[in-house]
Amino acid sequence: MEKVIGRVKFGKTHGATDGRFFAEKGIPVVMIYPQGGDIHGDNEWVSFDSLLKLYAIFEDFLAKI
Repeated sequence: MEKVIGRVKFGKTHGATDGRFFAEKGIPVVMIYPQGGDIHGDNEWVSFDSLLKLYAIFEDFLAKI
């Protein structure tokens, strides 16, 4: 992530994901998503630039496994 966006921010987030089931078992969970707003609302939007960065992060990660 640092390679693509230059910084990594750690914190907590809220939402309904399967990550809670992994976390309960002590398995680390990473939630990563593009910039956007009004999720599931009438004016939902996503930044195309952030989608390109997210793609680059995934591409780099997958190239290393």
